[in-house]
Formats: sequence, structure tokens, C-alpha cells
Amino acid sequence: MEIPEGPTKFKSVKQPLPLTEIEEALLIIAGVGVSGFALADVPYQPPPPPAGSDRAERLRQFMGGGNAIISFVGRTYPTSAGSQGTELFYTNDKGVYVTNFRKASAGDIIEVARVDNIDEIVDYVKKHTTKLNEQRLIIPRRQPVISSVNLWDANQPGSTLFIPITDVSREYINLTFLYVGDMGLNIIDDLHGNKPCCGEKWLEKGLIRKTSSVPLSYIEKLFLQAMAVESGFIIQNMMLMAEALGVGGWVFSGMSPSVIMGGTPLSKGLGFRFVIGKLSSLPNPVGIDGVFQSYCPPYVKDMDEAVDLVLAEKFGSKGIYSSSRPTPFRKGINLENEVPRPSEDVIQCVKDICNYIYNTFGRFPATVDTMLCSLFFQAHHLDLEFYDKYYKEGAYTDTHRNHMNLWHS
Repeated sequence: MEIPEGPTKFKSVKQPLPLTEIEEALLIIAGVGVSGFALADVPYQPPPPPAGSDRAERLRQFMGGGNAIISFVGRTYPTSAGSQGTELFYTNDKGVYVTNFRKASAGDIIEVARVDNIDEIVDYVKKHTTKLNEQRLIIPRRQPVISSVNLWDANQPGSTLFIPITDVSREYINLTFLYVGDMGLNIIDDLHGNKPCCGEKWLEKGLIRKTSSVPLSYIEKLFLQAMAVESGFIIQNMMLMAEALGVGGWVFSGMSPSVIMGGTPLSKGLGFRFVIGKLSSLPNPVGIDGVFQSYCPPYVKDMDEAVDLVLAEKFGSKGIYSSSRPTPFRKGINLENEVPRPSEDVIQCVKDICNYIYNTFGRFPATVDTMLCSLFFQAHHLDLEFYDKYYKEGAYTDTHRNHMNLWHS
């Protein structure tokens, strides 16, 4: 890499040295690995209603919602209701890859500190990784695809660029059950005259409270925030591992998500499928066919099917609350019979809301991307001569100083 001008002008004369498989594997395990069981230590049922109380009174006293948990698999990063919406894409000199730890079981864990054979760690990560391309991700080296401050080093030879991407749609549906079924919120379309997204039927039946109206755009911002933080936690874990390994690591934005994911003619990118909604000409990423698919068309025929898929993951014959699935609880805890399934009215109301959003806006969600790409993390070996020339002592640690001897001798 080179900084061509300015007070820290420097050109490295060293050849690019890619991260080894074990270095990448440790970064990946730290970022998105399996940590065992998620305990899901929350109430699963509300208290019994006081005599003569109505639904509104029960909602004011609500304490439950444990049935929003959608997975008992613990991950190294926190995730809303266990939804694990994020997969980690990465690229190096040998290709483009994506992890699939969302498919792992709670027992599918490797305790790195106890492993003597590093090949075991590498094989563990390979088992949960799919190769998408045989060459480094092509990102046009120009503005505004890559901002000027990042052009000099982003995605350069020898580096490994990690790209966490989050599916918002699955947890969106899951949280809608919580907001509607347990809290009775009236989600209104503030972009179309404040129409109730559920329709008038559920207001008249009292399932939805007229006095608890929340704008759709606001709800979607909340959902987006709940999911967007996953990337930040993942990257922080990877940054800490980079420090422990003694390699360089940095967190940045400043690259076009649409180009990275493949939504423009400039580059094939990661190969995501994009759709155009009814109210916006901006392409919306919905997934990679057969690899990382969202819970909306074209991957389902309609939003009814998407809602049914989420329900099946929890309450189906192979769902997490079924007796056939491992849980963190001792024997005798009967989740199958005691975790309340949403009523048929609540299920239909959630379907009505999701269908309203998709039919009105031609996409799901309505106002935020289905697949979120916002932050990047790059790891690479350091040329310490640069820091020795320009920085005070202490700019890097003994771990960085000794990295080559420890890991590449």
C-alpha cells in the first residue's frame, strides 16, 4: 500500500502477504461463531388476568413475549430474539466466500483454547463456509464507489475484506407478532394518509388498539436499528481478535453497498438479486438465490407463506419449541405445550399487515433495505516501518511486533 503525498507519505516495499487460513479462521470464529446455547431466560407467558380485566388492562400489565425467541443457538454476537440475521461475506486473493453458521446447532462449537491441532480450527470454519467466486471481489477503484479516504488501501492485494450483511425481513415478521399479538399496536401507514396496515377489521374486533398508533416508518427504523447493530458487534469481536493476533484491522464504511452487493452495472459484486418497489427507483437487495434468501418474494409466493415459514421455525414439527429439538433447559420443561402459540386471529392480522406492506410498496420492508450492508472490516499484515517512521513509541504492541515470528516463522 502507499500514501502518495502529505505528512505521512510512504510506500511499502514489502510484497503483499495474505492472511493464512488459520488467521482468517480465528477472526471468523470470533465474529460469527457458535457460543453454545442461548439461554433465553425470559418469561414465556403473561400473568393471569385480574378478575374482570379486559385486553387493554392485560396489555398494561404485560410480562411475557418469550415466544418471540426464534433460536436457542448462541452466537458470539448478540442478536434480536435469537434471529441471527447476519451472514459474514469475505474476500481475499483466492476468492469470495460466505459463512453459514446460521445453520449450525448449539452443540456445533469449537473451543479454540483447547485445540492443539490448528487444522481442526480451519476445517471447522470450512465446514460452515461456501465459496462463491474464484477471484477477489471486484470493486471499481474510483469515487464514489469507494470514498477518497479509503481508496488507497481498501480491498488491496494481500488483505482480507469482511462484509457482514443482515437479513431484516425474518426478524421483521417475528417482531410484528410481538408488537401486534402481545402489545396490540396499531401500525399506520404514515406515507398513505395514516391507514391502519392491519385494516379496519382487527380494530373493530379489539385485537388492535386504536389508541396505540405507531407510524410504519418509525417501526421500520426500530426494526432496522435492532438488526443493524449485529454488524457492529461482529466487527468489534473481529477487531479484538485482530489485536490478539497482531495483525492490522480497521472498521470503515465509505463503500457503496449497491455496488458491493451487485445492484449496479459497475460490478457483479456479491451477486445479490435486487427488486424495484413501487414508490422508489432505488434497487432493493433481497438475497442470493440458494445461498442467503430473505423472507419475501421472489423467495416466497406471497407474504402469507413468509409468515408461515417463521411460525414453522418456532412452532412446527421441527421448530425450536418441539420436543425433537435440543434446548438449554433441563428435562421436564415442556416448551411444546407451555410456550403459547399465537392465536389464529393474531396470525391472520400479522399476515394482513405484511401483505399490506408488500402490496402497497412492492417490497418488504417498505422503507428500509431487505438486506442491510453498512459496515466493513479489513484485516491485513502491517508494515511496521511506517509506524516506526511517523509515530511515537507505543503505536503498536509487542503482539504486532512479534507477529511474523510467532505466526510465520
